[in-house]
Amino acid sequence: MPHDVFISYSSVDREAADTVCSILEEKGIRCWIAPRDITPGLPFAEAIIDGIKSSKVFILVYSSNSNHSSQVIKEVDRAVHHGLSIINLRLENIPLSKQLEYYISDVHWLDAQKPPLEQYMDRLSTVVQMLLAMDEVDKGDIEEALKNETIKQEEPGKPVRKNAARKILIPVIAIFLLLIIPLAIFFFNRKAKVRQVRQEVIPEIERLIGENDVWRNLVKPYRLAEQAEAVLGDDPELAKQFSQVSLRINVITDPPGARVYMKEYVDSTRDWTYLGITPLDSVRVPVGIFRWKLEKEGYEPVLAAATTWQIGITENNLPTVVPNDFSRRLDPVGSTPKDMVRVPSTELEIGKLGDFLIGRYEVTNREYKAFIDNGGYQNKEYWKYAFVKDGNEISWEEGIKQLVDKSEQPGPSTWIGGDYPAGQGDYPVSGLCWYEAAAYAEYTGMSLPTAYHWAVAAGRFTTMLQVPQLGGFAILAPFSNFARQGTVAVGSMSGITAYGAHDMAGNVREWCSNETKMGRIIRGGSWEDNTYEFENLRQAPAMDRSPRNGIRLAFYPDSEAIPKEVFEPMQLTQPIDIHERDPVPDAIFRVYKEQF
Repeated sequence: MPHDVFISYSSVDREAADTVCSILEEKGIRCWIAPRDITPGLPFAEAIIDGIKSSKVFILVYSSNSNHSSQVIKEVDRAVHHGLSIINLRLENIPLSKQLEYYISDVHWLDAQKPPLEQYMDRLSTVVQMLLAMDEVDKGDIEEALKNETIKQEEPGKPVRKNAARKILIPVIAIFLLLIIPLAIFFFNRKAKVRQVRQEVIPEIERLIGENDVWRNLVKPYRLAEQAEAVLGDDPELAKQFSQVSLRINVITDPPGARVYMKEYVDSTRDWTYLGITPLDSVRVPVGIFRWKLEKEGYEPVLAAATTWQIGITENNLPTVVPNDFSRRLDPVGSTPKDMVRVPSTELEIGKLGDFLIGRYEVTNREYKAFIDNGGYQNKEYWKYAFVKDGNEISWEEGIKQLVDKSEQPGPSTWIGGDYPAGQGDYPVSGLCWYEAAAYAEYTGMSLPTAYHWAVAAGRFTTMLQVPQLGGFAILAPFSNFARQGTVAVGSMSGITAYGAHDMAGNVREWCSNETKMGRIIRGGSWEDNTYEFENLRQAPAMDRSPRNGIRLAFYPDSEAIPKEVFEPMQLTQPIDIHERDPVPDAIFRVYKEQF
């Protein structure tokens, strides 16, 4: 059965495509749209070809999703091949992918970017009906119809262009030459590009794949493969390489409708790459580790880090790389405490930790100064825990007297005169004992994270930290404040965890709520520590006021639902203090040294 219009769309844009189809058919325009018009029992590809060949006009419902849809690209290719009049109904102001640009860079579009879509349908149907009324259509006709909703007419007294009139001009040799010469140039240029891709690009992709340990990222060979694809199209050899350097993942948000951006984790200065609007179904992405950004009107933006892959097991019980879908929940603006990020529910051996919030940044000097200025060291209500020093409980009055700065004023040990160093308001507060951290948390109405919550927020149960080759020292450490001369402003380093928290690796160690035999848990490592401290579980005396000690807050929306075991004391082995060991003689030291 012949149709007037073939509608091409990405599966993500099906709702928009159905709207276009419904309104056009209300106006008497016969549409072909999948999957509705696929004849039962007929192969999908054959049905698509029949639908295109039976139509006169091809409408591309275009969005960023179209750029990543191999099906859309194939349909556009066939539409161009069969000479259909093409209308690009543009839902988003997004550049064409290189593959689509190859086919329809000179196709004129009809903008339909501002909802509702229905307001553009009268104009679209008018243009379609004009094109259907013509025996033959050229690009100038489409342009004129889209701009002015009219068709160029011939001179008065002459009939509208018909096939017979066109046939008179076809044999003209000059026109033939004007057509054939550019085609020949294009053909030979294309052959040269194909030859270059096969001789240079394909081998380079193969080399890069072979040199990569697979567990990290294959972004560079993926980018080369994209360039090759623009020249070769659907090529079996290239398809095999794509299967080695890319995966197809789903990107889901709650609620849907969020704009999705990504870029390589190791290149934080690179511009964001726009992927589309959630939900994204089976989008092709490189094997790698990425920073992600989600934006939706009326919701807090989300920054995150995640791999596009995870470890799977083959039928032969061998490790392999499988897709790792990306999903996040967005919070309405103003519905959560300021500068806190959501950490999703996680199943642990001791029970399930529900969703909770963790500080995007460590507590700053400026924030802690407000606590002091508001009587934090005088108001006993904030100090819920008895002071214990050297294993003995002391009174609150005796304990609070010891919590002074370098000038004997109440405050962190790193301050002087009751104030932080000039110009360091945005630096993390440091030089605090556990009791000061707990009192500040009470003052804010929040909590110190348990060691378990801290680990989950740091991404301990994500691929980034579960796979040894992607541990914190390999991924986060180069972008974190380790092995330096002191603290830096919070968030000034580009390292972020899976859920968008800054400086969980390095800068200052962060007190956790759990008690230990020595004192309390403290995590993350500091500016003077080695990178492996990020993942280590450490403890320190609760009265320890080292310049390395700081605070990060947590907020539990439903604390009653948290397993009680999470808050219980933890048993840790006492670390060896090498400073208490006697040095060995020089002769023995030389023997040890020769072993390294």
